[in-house]
Amino acid sequence: MKKPLLTFILTLTLAGGLFAIPLTVEVIKESEKIADTISEFNKEGTGLGDKATGVSPSLNEETPEWRRRIKPQHVESVESAETLAVAFNSARLAAGPRGAGEVDDTKHLSTAIACLKPQDRPFKEKDLLGNWRCRSIQANDRLVIVYPFFNCRFIRKDGKLFFEKTTGSQRRSGYLYPSAGDHMVFLGSLTMNDDVNSGEYTDTVGVLVRKGSDRFLLILDATQKGYELYEFVK
Repeated sequence: MKKPLLTFILTLTLAGGLFAIPLTVEVIKESEKIADTISEFNKEGTGLGDKATGVSPSLNEETPEWRRRIKPQHVESVESAETLAVAFNSARLAAGPRGAGEVDDTKHLSTAIACLKPQDRPFKEKDLLGNWRCRSIQANDRLVIVYPFFNCRFIRKDGKLFFEKTTGSQRRSGYLYPSAGDHMVFLGSLTMNDDVNSGEYTDTVGVLVRKGSDRFLLILDATQKGYELYEFVK
């Protein structure tokens, strides 16, 4: 003879009224099992990354090295470097010539626009190694200016590709990392004159692209307010 099922009464307040709902022991036990399973599941994690939790999956050894090293505030300047620079140039061009008393930078703006024409080409590390001439093109809300050519070089350092500008008052140096597409990511630092620069990543980032057989372009610190270019030629 089966034992009678014990019945518990769960009292709920719904819409201002009291209702009695019978729950069998079996139902309660099954509910407890489900609750325990959910609790354990939450402790271990879903393993589904942002699809399940809305939180970005943690970086791991398969993540590109530059992405593991870059500071959050610099990500956009890498991921959207050319887009930001081209958009800035378009806005400056649409604004027309500078007003009375301001420096006419029309010619310099034209040079910047020409440098950024969409003609990126594939390249290998060996295409960069050696000495180059490079000039800085700086663009901001006040002025676009093209500087003369100075000396720079690409070398192997600590097993990685390393860039340094060796003459001129403003000098960047840092490491270059492989990335998807026909470009490399630059993470480095900016110093003045002969200040010591280890090249360790501190405050400047960029994207290196190839614009010709012996011509490269490093798009630096691009934002909606401006950018800097290093144009490399042999």
